Amino acid sequence: MGNRLSGKVAIVTGGNRGIGRAIAERLADEDAMVVVGDLRDDRSADSGSVERLTFMSLDVTKEASVRAF
Repeated sequence: MGNRLSGKVAIVTGGNRGIGRAIAERLADEDAMVVVGDLRDDRSADSGSVERLTFMSLDVTKEASVRAF
């Protein structure tokens, strides 16, 4: 891919699986620094380039969790 997003930071909520994970990986392919927020903290849930993603616990229904994120 390219480096179109080099130097940019992307936050993907719900990015541990499925569509969110695909979006996170695509952003990483474009050289963005990607932070994934999800209820699940299981980094090995899907195959893929986990080393390119930073995972953090996030529950968007709880203000304290959003602030900590």
